[in-house]
Amino acid sequence: MDFKEWARLYREILAEFGFSEEADVEAAKVLAELLPEKPPIDRLKKLIDGRIVNVFGAGPTLEEIKEFPEGTSIVADGATSFFIENDTVPDIIVTDLDGQMKDIVEANKRGSLIVVHAHGSNIPEIKKYAGEFDTFVGTTQAEAFGRLYNFGGFMDGDRCVFLAHYFGAKEIKIYGIDFSNPVMGKYTLSKNPELTKKKLVWAERLIKYLKEKGANIMYVGVG
Repeated sequence: MDFKEWARLYREILAEFGFSEEADVEAAKVLAELLPEKPPIDRLKKLIDGRIVNVFGAGPTLEEIKEFPEGTSIVADGATSFFIENDTVPDIIVTDLDGQMKDIVEANKRGSLIVVHAHGSNIPEIKKYAGEFDTFVGTTQAEAFGRLYNFGGFMDGDRCVFLAHYFGAKEIKIYGIDFSNPVMGKYTLSKNPELTKKKLVWAERLIKYLKEKGANIMYVGVG
């Protein structure tokens, strides 16, 4: 996403939550130092471009899925554990490193492509875990530089959707995200549920923004 387009939304988010752009930039610099020489961006594009993409959030309806749909799977952080428990791994994991890291590291070893996101609150996690991945793509919510990218999005779930849209997904189907009933599921792992609920309002708004721009997005009910 063009940063000029994203910046207006991003700075609204900063103002509403009291977050610091300077802290986001500092986290991005830390992540940039740990990036592989050649991030697997071509592989990322190949997995998404022109394909049906299934995005999996970590909400409670995730547990109702009995069979994984065909198409490329992009999961938000904590939803990785649901895949591991079902003896499979997703194609792509979007993470700010606050999920079950042993599951995310295992999924990477089994072939999942990791997209690591830097923000002002996860510098310790970046330093601790980024080096454990075989390879990964790095993202920031501030202005991108070097080998870092900004595909747009705020939370792991809506960043999955922005990623799919950025690389030209034919259709984006969303599972495990229910904005009408923002209950924390066992895979959410939120340290601050009330803050998470406030963030989900923004996640819904951002996905709606993409739909209004013409993205082919559908929420899928299960059960």
